[in-house]
Amino acid sequence: MREALVRSLNIPALKAHQEAGVDNSHQFAERLGFNFENYYESHALGAFETSSEKIAGAYAAFGNDGVYNEPHSIRKIVFRDERELNLTPEPNRAMHDYTAYMMTDMLKGVLTDPRGTGNQANVQGLPLAGKTGTSNFDTDTRNRLNIPQGGVPDIWFAGYSPEYTASIWTGYANNNDGYLSGAEHEIARHIFRIVMQEVHQDGCF
Repeated sequence: MREALVRSLNIPALKAHQEAGVDNSHQFAERLGFNFENYYESHALGAFETSSEKIAGAYAAFGNDGVYNEPHSIRKIVFRDERELNLTPEPNRAMHDYTAYMMTDMLKGVLTDPRGTGNQANVQGLPLAGKTGTSNFDTDTRNRLNIPQGGVPDIWFAGYSPEYTASIWTGYANNNDGYLSGAEHEIARHIFRIVMQEVHQDGCF
């Protein structure tokens, strides 16, 4: 599994999904904030629509000893009469702490292993873990829009440190508007690296 994550191999991901079972995989995804009306085996490869916010929330649980906190922008509201309305969601345990530790240990290799698909996202001396993600055009769309080999609609990078989590998406809102190719595949990883360098400038990790 470590090798599969480092090299972003699909077949081992599908086999792990089958070994865990559809129901268990579905329940695990729900504990990480994903709600599927229907759950399919292809979801093991990330073949579903979601947002950077949801991805960041899920990855944050791995860096938070397995505890999931629903992403939120407002912690509380303080009224003029000094009453307070707490809007912070209750934390929920999504997995055992040792599961989160093992996942983090494997995901570190994506950035640090010479064969890792996320090398460009790494920050020397910073304990980071993460994963690349790529979607593909179906054959009909590729032929209709004359998209060259290597052209893709979306590139992701999601990762975290013990303090911060970031999920970066690059692509087009409408797949008919264009595609990413060549050096554009690296943009999400570079953005992640720059963001992590910036937020860790105080050395708190």
